[in-house]
Parts: sequence; C-alpha cells; structure tokens
Amino acid sequence: MDGLGEWPELPLSAFIAGRLATEADVFEGRAVFYEDGSKAWPLDIVIPQYGVLSRDDGAALRVVIVQAQQNERGSSIVGLRDAKGQEYVADIREVRLVGRQVEPAARQS
Repeated sequence: MDGLGEWPELPLSAFIAGRLATEADVFEGRAVFYEDGSKAWPLDIVIPQYGVLSRDDGAALRVVIVQAQQNERGSSIVGLRDAKGQEYVADIREVRLVGRQVEPAARQS
C-alpha cells in the first residue's frame, strides 16, 4: 500500500459536467459546492475522473473529481470525493489529474 488510500469508484450520476453546479445539486449530492451570484463557467476537463489531491499537510489522497469551474477571479476550483465519501474543495493546481481509468494493479495498492 502506498499510503494514498483506495481509489473511489467513479460515480454514474453524482457529478456535474458541462455546466455550473446549483444549490440543488449540492443538496442532492451531485456537487460539492456552488457559487451563488458570481460569474463562473465550467472547466473543459473530463468529469468525473480520478485525481490525487496534495493536501496542506503534505499528504496525498486519491479522489474523484466531480465538478470543476473557473470563477471571474481566474481561480479554477474542483469538487472532490474520496473513497469514504468525504468531500473536498481545492484549487485545480492542488490536484494531479489521472483520467477515467487506473491500472487494475493500482486499484489494489
């Protein structure tokens, strides 16, 4: 085991792709956050996909990216979930994008 934790399963429906999240999306479990009243647009990345979050304490964690957007301040923000269902909001620069598939051996490590 490499200390990153398990890979979460990619969700079949609990994610937001191609549009901004709403308050209802957060309430219904499709999104991790929403920005009310700000100018923003969805990021053009594959959603959902695997990623590795670099945390403030130096640890890394396997996550699924369930939403991504850029706001008027130029920040690219992603909503993430780990294998235990814990949710995170991070700047995309804190996340290494992995894609929609991981090697079977990597799923076990």
